[in-house]
Amino acid sequence: MSNMEVHLCKDQPREWRTQSVYMPDPGEVTGPVHCGVCGTVMTEKRDCEGPTSFVMSISGSKRKHDSFYCPERNQDWHKQVVAIRNEARNTASFKLKTMLLNEADDILERREATMEVGPLKGY
Repeated sequence: MSNMEVHLCKDQPREWRTQSVYMPDPGEVTGPVHCGVCGTVMTEKRDCEGPTSFVMSISGSKRKHDSFYCPERNQDWHKQVVAIRNEARNTASFKLKTMLLNEADDILERREATMEVGPLKGY
């Protein structure tokens, strides 16, 4: 059990900081959890029972878990930061990757989307 704060993705490169949902075993984390995308303290629900993955969902499986999710994850700016970081992760160009990550940082700082991105896969 961890009494300290959890900062999702903090040790990962910027392009991998896209986690806004976290489902550890019950009681595994007692301190606040911060969103891996924007750093906001995540909303928590304790002692849940249900699927924690797509595979569990389609197979009808469930397990006990705690659930943490970012209250900002449905904001357009939050979705855009995730989409841009995903693009940066997949580009073969160093210059494009740098430009994309800098744009994501600007959007995150202002917390204002520069365009609508629509629904994201797996989000």
